[in-house]
Amino acid sequence: YYNMDQISMHNDLDGYAVGVTFTPLVEGGDPPFTVLNTYLYTGPNHLKVKEGQLRHLLKAVQPARYLFLGGDFNFVEDIDKDTTSASNAYSLTDGFNKAWEHFKEHFSLSEIPSDDHTRYDPNGKSSARLDRIYTSFNEVDLALLEPAILLPNVSHSTLHVTAHTGKRPRMANENSHSDHIPIHLAY
Repeated sequence: YYNMDQISMHNDLDGYAVGVTFTPLVEGGDPPFTVLNTYLYTGPNHLKVKEGQLRHLLKAVQPARYLFLGGDFNFVEDIDKDTTSASNAYSLTDGFNKAWEHFKEHFSLSEIPSDDHTRYDPNGKSSARLDRIYTSFNEVDLALLEPAILLPNVSHSTLHVTAHTGKRPRMANENSHSDHIPIHLAY
């Protein structure tokens, strides 16, 4: 159905980003599209490192009519809505905000809306909406396709969503390595 070509990335993105361009095998069939998965840096000087990661992505990836960007961004866009943490760890600098807005504009990206938090402190003290999906869909695409973000309740998830009980999500077992709930794009 498609030829798949992995996008060559700067070495600084090893382990942080992967991109694939899908080109239909049959001319005149479905349109080509690009998928990017990211895990933006977290740690010392994280905002400066993230700015560098965004610059590398801008150089590596060609804008596409249909581009999907998803992953763990390790920052929130709206500190009042997207986290329950009182920590200033989610505060963004003007420089990073400017770089992020430029990145989204360059690829014509808009977020698929979701209010669900996807990262929970293992102690249950805070949560944040770090995992998101962005797309280059225009207004017509969005109206016709009606994309939505879902939080699957799957047995292999490192977090078990207990929304039906009203309790906070809990770690599925003591050997879990993630404090994030996976997200799923549906139409």
